[in-house]
Amino acid sequence: MTRVLFFHAFFLFVVGTGLAQKNFFSGYYLNQNGDTVNCMVNNDLFFNNKNKRVICKDENGKRHKFKPSHILGYGMEKGPNYNTLSSSTGKKYFAKVEQKGKLILYDYTKIVTVTQHTLQGDFSHNVNRHKFFIQRSGEKEIKEIPQKNFKEVLLEYIKDNKQVKELLEDKTLKYADIGIVIYKYNKSN
Repeated sequence: MTRVLFFHAFFLFVVGTGLAQKNFFSGYYLNQNGDTVNCMVNNDLFFNNKNKRVICKDENGKRHKFKPSHILGYGMEKGPNYNTLSSSTGKKYFAKVEQKGKLILYDYTKIVTVTQHTLQGDFSHNVNRHKFFIQRSGEKEIKEIPQKNFKEVLLEYIKDNKQVKELLEDKTLKYADIGIVIYKYNKSN
């Protein structure tokens, strides 16, 4: 019995250590001065909420936890990049850079737990809530794209492109399709 317990404990230790190491990928973070610091970035979406904090390991293996107020952004060599954005209330968070070109599209994704009440019982599941932001390349102003009148806000940014403007006027276009509009705009400009 003791051997079985020892084997299980050893197995859990080895597997746990291996899983903890595998989620670090070559990347960088931007410090408050805008300097790029190379590091290994944790890419574990389950344990590491990308909007609130990021964990990086330096060349000595030391782990650093950064909140959006500590750094300007971070990214991975073969993966997404995140920039620090401020809300109108001054709260800072990381937003994924979805599109880059003449227009830059940011996606802030918040995971929300939704509970549904049915006759069979209560069921909870996670839902991604997206909030999009837009910025002209080379400008500092970043504007939130609200769900209610997103077409009006986008029109302000793409009005110089007739083809994309027509796409935006499509009645079936939804808030989640903003990435398509920005992609087509950037590709044609």
